[in-house]
Amino acid sequence: MNTGLNQKWFLLQIKPNAYQIATKNLNRQGFYNFTPMIQVTARRLDKFKSQFTPLFPGYMFIKLETSSNPWKRVNSTYGVSKLVAFGTRPNPLPPGLVENLISRCDKNYILKNKIAIKAGDSVNVLTGPLSEFVAKVDKIEKNKRVWMLLDFLGRQTLTSIGIEKIAKTTTN
Repeated sequence: MNTGLNQKWFLLQIKPNAYQIATKNLNRQGFYNFTPMIQVTARRLDKFKSQFTPLFPGYMFIKLETSSNPWKRVNSTYGVSKLVAFGTRPNPLPPGLVENLISRCDKNYILKNKIAIKAGDSVNVLTGPLSEFVAKVDKIEKNKRVWMLLDFLGRQTLTSIGIEKIAKTTTN
């Protein structure tokens, strides 16, 4: 991949369920791409299953050398639908947008929960059998275990969970 100063981030639309194919083929051509992921839990039959899914389904970010106009090469890559364009040419994303998103992810591009959570906050459980429950934080231990009060079948139940498995609700 060329490491010139004219590299900018663009938004790339992916064909349905083709993230791995598109990533493999883009990497083979020397393009750097980024797909932020989040962990979600869904109920399948009588079991809960956690899996990683793209934060922006159907899209990924790609860093391109703008002076070489690689649009046709990228658009013809197996697994790629097209570079998102407003007009005739793809438009680069605002500087710092993708870099900020990358800084909020771990080394596997999984989005980390960076919003400070404190006792008394309402939180959503993101994964596990309690996913989609809303609870109130009771206390947070030094090892990042969160004790929370869960309203379960009309009773307040105290339970603990890892801080990475909860997210602060938008309203308290």
